[in-house]
Amino acid sequence: MRIARFVVNDDPLFGVVEGAAGSEEVAVIQGDPFYAGVQLTGVRHALEDVRLLA
Repeated sequence: MRIARFVVNDDPLFGVVEGAAGSEEVAVIQGDPFYAGVQLTGVRHALEDVRLLA
């Protein structure tokens, strides 16, 4: 599982990166996965449409 921190519309979020190389998507996680575990919200973004954070 690859967890990423990213920004969409100036909102920092966490998500799980899924999919084959070249067509990855980020499935948004509710809250902070390090404290609340991984709970998917159902919202997805193409990896190329988000800005990854450190």
